[in-house]
Amino acid sequence: VIQLEPLLQKKNGQVIWHLEEKQVSIPGDESHLYLVFFNVLNNAIKYSESPIVTISTRVENSRMLISVEDNGPGIEVSQQRKIFSKFYRAPATKQVKGLGLGLYFSKKVVDAHQGQIRLESIPGKGTIFTIDLPLKK
Repeated sequence: VIQLEPLLQKKNGQVIWHLEEKQVSIPGDESHLYLVFFNVLNNAIKYSESPIVTISTRVENSRMLISVEDNGPGIEVSQQRKIFSKFYRAPATKQVKGLGLGLYFSKKVVDAHQGQIRLESIPGKGTIFTIDLPLKK
C-alpha cells in the first residue's frame, strides 16, 4: 500500500484495515502475489473519486480470504464476466489510464496458486474483490 499512498492522498482517500490476528503462511511466489494485491488496490483507489478502501482478512477451512472493498462506481453485471479478460476495460473506465491487463494477470497468478479471485459489485455503490488462497500445510 505504501506505493499507492501518493495516489490515495491526491484523492483524499483512506484505507481501513480489518485483519484477522492469526499467524498463517501462504505458499507461493511473493513477487507475483504482491502484484495481485497491488493491482486490486490500485483499481480500488483509481476508480473511486474519494476512495474508502476496506481490506479484510479471515481464515476459513485452511484458506486465507483477503477482501478489498471500495466505494467506487461499481461494475455493471453485464461487464462482470469479462473483467478478467486480457485487454478488457469496462466502458465506464475508459477515462482512467489503464491497459486492461491488471485483473487478467491477477487472475492468472491466483489460479496458478490454486486460488480463486471473485467479485461482488453493485453499480453506483462499489465492488468487493475477494482473493481466496490455500494456506501452507
